[in-house]
Amino acid sequence: MAKTYDIKRYSGWSFDDYYCLKPPAPLILSIIFLCRSFLLVGTVMLTSLKGTTSDLASLLSGGEHPTSLAATGVPALLVLYALVRRTPRGSRFARWIWKRGRVFLASSAVMAIAASSLFLYSYGNGGAPSQSDLLAVSLLVIDLYILAYLLFSRRVRDTFSDFPPPLETIEGSRAH
Repeated sequence: MAKTYDIKRYSGWSFDDYYCLKPPAPLILSIIFLCRSFLLVGTVMLTSLKGTTSDLASLLSGGEHPTSLAATGVPALLVLYALVRRTPRGSRFARWIWKRGRVFLASSAVMAIAASSLFLYSYGNGGAPSQSDLLAVSLLVIDLYILAYLLFSRRVRDTFSDFPPPLETIEGSRAH
């Protein structure tokens, strides 16, 4: 299978057993970070079941509807699914998602940036910044960094262009 990138650019440890580029650690951490809204919503739901309140609830831009923030993580969650399914047995759907992974992750980052910006604009109290404000600014900066990383990293672009060939192709080439 012809690669769309120069394989000489990467060392041998950069490839998996199927000679596909492994996702670099910063990319994996970015995917998980962009899925954070699901972790945040889950944490708020668990603390509300215990009958306690959490300061995390103030970060949810949806106010009384914590699931509204989860929309920012849906594209990243799809890429996480494709990452887990990135094997020769991967489905056509996983391959389709992986091929467009940069777009999905960038859209997730843009939505998270918009949500953080909206939170800062809507809930800014005009006085001294609160801990929630500082956390929202920190998340905004990280989201901006991730967006830049996704858009400008050659390694990310090359990684999303590579998926192990289907199992039938591998078995067919062994038979010849």
